Amino acid sequence: MENKIKLPFAIKNGELISIFDVESGKQKDCFCPCCGSVVIARIGNKNVPHFAHSSACNFGLQTALHLKAKEILSNSKSIFLPALFARDYQLHDALEIELSEVYLEKKTGNIVPDIIVVSKGRKLFIEIAVTHFSNVRKIIEMEKLGIGGIEIDLSAYFTDSSEYTKTFFTETLPSLIINNINCKRWLFSPKREFFYKEMKSISHKKQSIWIKGSDFNYVDDCPLNKRIWKSGYKEGKSYANSEYDCPKCPNLFTIENKQKDMGAGISYSQPFPEYVYCMGNKEKEFDAFLKKWKVK
Repeated sequence: MENKIKLPFAIKNGELISIFDVESGKQKDCFCPCCGSVVIARIGNKNVPHFAHSSACNFGLQTALHLKAKEILSNSKSIFLPALFARDYQLHDALEIELSEVYLEKKTGNIVPDIIVVSKGRKLFIEIAVTHFSNVRKIIEMEKLGIGGIEIDLSAYFTDSSEYTKTFFTETLPSLIINNINCKRWLFSPKREFFYKEMKSISHKKQSIWIKGSDFNYVDDCPLNKRIWKSGYKEGKSYANSEYDCPKCPNLFTIENKQKDMGAGISYSQPFPEYVYCMGNKEKEFDAFLKKWKVK
């Protein structure tokens, strides 16, 4: 729970301040950024300097960091983003973008991002993670909206044993949010999605055939001749087991899975492959595709 982590921030006169901006003792004009309770500044030799309050508030730190990150980004007007990868392909290096607008927790679609920034007319969602990280639902919503998002992981810097200095809030934290790329990861990128869609379009789309009453799934015409039919009308032709051969194949782009209805109200919890997208015998098209995207 977040209330185990010492709260180093409070709100005073509408502004976010750190524990080093006040003297020890009860602060009549300082409040928890989340619940609004009056806080006590505990500064001494025995404890890590922090703000304390009696309310069972679990989101004070997370709320404070959203405010602090907005303040830092608004003053900086720029942020460095990590390199973008689509599997093993690098679509761009780490880069710095200029910011024209910064919003805090503004509902967009069905989600409320921690921070929204705007660069060259395009929105970017920024999630600040300490104890709560972005879930799949939020990432899916980003994909539906077609808006990119990154997560800044600050969990290593806000722990039960963290001991802060004044320079942490004035220098280290701003540097982590703006300049550091190691604590950032892409949650969703429209550019990466376009890359995947185009790559998918040049792949061979092979339907995976399921032999009913068994757990055997296969695709015909395997370019690596993984398996050969021994008898029947397909005798001598190649195929691959779409559950065991295809996932480990260097020619695989992706597999689309589907729940199989076994009949009589019975279904397996594990989805079966429905389509296999294979890059086999597509060397020329694939080379042209990578050249167009200028990937590394």
